[in-house]
Amino acid sequence: MKIKRISLIVIFIVVLIICAISIIYIINQNRNDENAAINLYKKIIDLTISENGGLSENNEYISLVVNDIVDPLNGQKFSSDARQELLNYCKKYNGTIYEKDHKELLEDGLGDDVKLKGCLITITLSSKSNNKATIYSKIYKGNMGSSMSKYYIKYNNKVWTYEDSGDKVQS
Repeated sequence: MKIKRISLIVIFIVVLIICAISIIYIINQNRNDENAAINLYKKIIDLTISENGGLSENNEYISLVVNDIVDPLNGQKFSSDARQELLNYCKKYNGTIYEKDHKELLEDGLGDDVKLKGCLITITLSSKSNNKATIYSKIYKGNMGSSMSKYYIKYNNKVWTYEDSGDKVQS
């Protein structure tokens, strides 16, 4: 009877260890997926800025709307660390980075109805299915101009790849 009790305790401990390892694996897997999404969004930021030099140059700031950015794989909003990483990434283009939308920029005196003193970048996940999605990237400077690009993205082997759709709208 004592041996049965010890055997049950050992089995219980082994099951707990397996559960703990599984949970750690799942957490790390989700973080790896978020890292893949962060890298994707960095590429999209680079493309948006490089393809729209006139809109991204000579600005007092860059504002990146990050509150609604989601991981395309699972549709979950980015963690605060991931959002901050994207904001810090933008500092390579401008030392002053905000995470404000158009209305907030105007309320803070960072532009008027005609022109922003900087540029506003938004990245929106449009449609998603089976490790594939569509992302829209927009850079806006008011009546000085704006541009929107569409990208098809695909997730494979823990990496997001993108393909420019060729659909660009500029004004």
